[in-house]
Amino acid sequence: MPGAGVVSDASHRSIQRGIIVRWCRWQPLLASVGAAMAVASSHDDSDFPFAAGLLCTRCANLAREVRRLQDSRRDQIRRLRSQIAENDEDRALAVRTATLAERTRIAREIHDNVGHMLTRAIMQTEAAHVVAQVAGQEQSAQRFCEIHDTVSEAMTLVRKAVHDLKDEGTDFASQIETAAHSMDGAGPLRVRLVNGIDSAPAAVSRCFATAIREALNNTVKHSQARNVSITLRDFPALWQLCVQDDGTVRRSSAEAVAMQFIRPNDSTGIGISDIEERARALGGSAICGPYHEGWRVFVSIPKPASGSEMTQPEKGAH
Repeated sequence: MPGAGVVSDASHRSIQRGIIVRWCRWQPLLASVGAAMAVASSHDDSDFPFAAGLLCTRCANLAREVRRLQDSRRDQIRRLRSQIAENDEDRALAVRTATLAERTRIAREIHDNVGHMLTRAIMQTEAAHVVAQVAGQEQSAQRFCEIHDTVSEAMTLVRKAVHDLKDEGTDFASQIETAAHSMDGAGPLRVRLVNGIDSAPAAVSRCFATAIREALNNTVKHSQARNVSITLRDFPALWQLCVQDDGTVRRSSAEAVAMQFIRPNDSTGIGISDIEERARALGGSAICGPYHEGWRVFVSIPKPASGSEMTQPEKGAH
């Protein structure tokens, strides 16, 4: 059989290495046994206990050394496995980050180039359609109308593709982390984030990130809070966000806060009403108000049924 001689030689070498390793491992013990037997044979029977004690001591020392080496080997294996697992996680995270960044770049390129060109084509066909109608060229006007409809449909498909790429390029954890630190440096406010959601649709991540930013903004501007806890939970049927601070609203700003909450179009912020509107657009709910000597923003979004998509209309979308 081809290669049989190579396999046989390799097997012989492996057996020889095993014999050598075993000999090196047991050689000190055999030497100790030989020394003890030599001592016992060169002396009378009264020296035999001494030889036996010497042999037992040597065996115990060798046993301890073997255990130490085994423990060291196991510890080294554990550390190597842990290092390999960390390297795999870092590599997977780097690949995911690069993939998300590339999807975002592609979406931006399509939007900035193809989207603008299609928008210009739509405007040109609309103008040509009007000119043809004014000139009484009904047939040409009809053709321009058909071209306009075709380009508009292409624009809709491009817009959907861009939004899909942007949503796929959205990393939930990074968006929430950025929102949680949006008020860093604005005051002595300690923010504690507990994110129990690994991933969620882009519409949910935008809703939660917006709610977190607005809650932190109101906490810094209108309360005496020193600590804010942000907790996100992933339940079988819904996603949940809770932002709780430990401060009471200052008397001087109580009226301003109330007016801001009542008027969502106020220039000072999007307002709690906008948070509630975003939650309702996703089929959820938002409850904002005093809670446990502080202020709480509580948002709950139900998970979509299997096979359905969760979308949220963007304000001012192109």
